Amino acid sequence: MVSLATVGLGAIEALGKRISQRTRPEMFFKGFWMAPRFRDDYDEMCKRMAEVGSSKIWPLVERLNRDDYARFVDAAHKYEIEFHAWMNNNKPERPLMNREFMLKQKDWYVVNKNGVSSVDSYLFGTYPWMCPTSEGFRSYQLDRIEKLIENPDIDGLHLDFIRYPDIFRIEGRRQYEREEVPGYSFCYCDRCRRLYYEEKGVDPIEIELKTGNPQLLDWKQWRQQQIVKEVQEIRKHLDPRFKLSAAVFPTPEISRKNVLQDWPAFADQMDHLCTMIYTPLQWGRPISWIEEATREGVKEVKGKCKLYAGFGHMVEERRPGELREGILAAHRGGADGALIFRYPGPTPEMMGEIRAVNEEIAKGE
Repeated sequence: MVSLATVGLGAIEALGKRISQRTRPEMFFKGFWMAPRFRDDYDEMCKRMAEVGSSKIWPLVERLNRDDYARFVDAAHKYEIEFHAWMNNNKPERPLMNREFMLKQKDWYVVNKNGVSSVDSYLFGTYPWMCPTSEGFRSYQLDRIEKLIENPDIDGLHLDFIRYPDIFRIEGRRQYEREEVPGYSFCYCDRCRRLYYEEKGVDPIEIELKTGNPQLLDWKQWRQQQIVKEVQEIRKHLDPRFKLSAAVFPTPEISRKNVLQDWPAFADQMDHLCTMIYTPLQWGRPISWIEEATREGVKEVKGKCKLYAGFGHMVEERRPGELREGILAAHRGGADGALIFRYPGPTPEMMGEIRAVNEEIAKGE
């Protein structure tokens, strides 16, 4: 395989807006989730990311104005980097957290088993949450997507928070081995209760939240299917020339249990899935868990789309060597690539580490 060092970035300068033919190799490490700001030096950022082998970026674009958005896309393509516009879905971005807006559209938001709307009591003290069965919300979401894809030169749309709120959470830390509780069980809005009753003949408000309860399992699977339907609707709405991807919880089992997100069930709608493994801080697991978690995802996706292992809290913690270790673990686990949260963030030394491990993997293939 061609080495990164043998390909000059100057050869990339003449590229048009869309990437039609790659002049440098596609490496195992793919790129970064990004939270760009207005008037960042997008050219310099993309150049540095290309230098370590990045071929894709996932920027949170709803925070950018139209001109900055266009400049960022142009800079990415100048350096042969695919631009996948990242949007927040069921957890709204700041413009949708306007109190007047939320009260007016209150039936768009989830309600817990105690009957409390997330408009009235923000989940975890920070944000409300949209209900995937709301036709009003889904229509509004498609309008937002239309605005994001107005730039025909982007390569894809990246979905985030395409799920229900966290079910298991105590004092800001995710928990796994406890019963579901009414205050964190969603959604019991009138619409969800009616739809479920029409299909199953059971009012979900009456279902006991006890592990092993067959009614609870059916209710969970029904809600998981609402997320699948939401993804299918977005894919159907999206022009085929745009790729579709999503940020998903680290393993299928954790995802189904904790946030009712059955991502293997919508993998056939995706170009790629990016797992939010985020070890070690987020999940309290060792770096080696990246391999195990990735292997579980690969097994369930069954080749329906590409699977990229995403991690990165070691970026904030500045732990030398852990980026290399994490990327290699993803490779051993059978991932199609790896990405990191987030850029800007890595030090120059970390960027060198990424480039070196890309070269190491390339030489072994």
